[in-house]
Amino acid sequence: MHNLYSPLVSLVQYCCCLLQILIVKFKLYIRDPWNIFDQLMYTILLVAIILRFTLSDSDFVAARYVYTINLIMFYLRILHLYYIHVHLGPKVIVIWRMVQYLRFSTVRRQNKLS
Repeated sequence: MHNLYSPLVSLVQYCCCLLQILIVKFKLYIRDPWNIFDQLMYTILLVAIILRFTLSDSDFVAARYVYTINLIMFYLRILHLYYIHVHLGPKVIVIWRMVQYLRFSTVRRQNKLS
């Protein structure tokens, strides 16, 4: 009788060990903010596709807004990949600083006009 339960016990032990490994890997996966960003981007894309095929033509504007948000997120992700590149990384940093400066100066200019 003891030999009959031995494979079952080892199978349960293997499943418990595998579950613990998966939990640890999932925690490591969630720690990276870019992975969360990717999952959010995929979820928004799925929502956009569902809206595209379920809404009528007059309500299609909502689907376009969701597509636009998804496109912006996709561009941010691509910029992050360029950030790692040896030649493109410094250019992305310069462009980002210029955008920040332009945003700051336009806000300052609008406050002066008001």
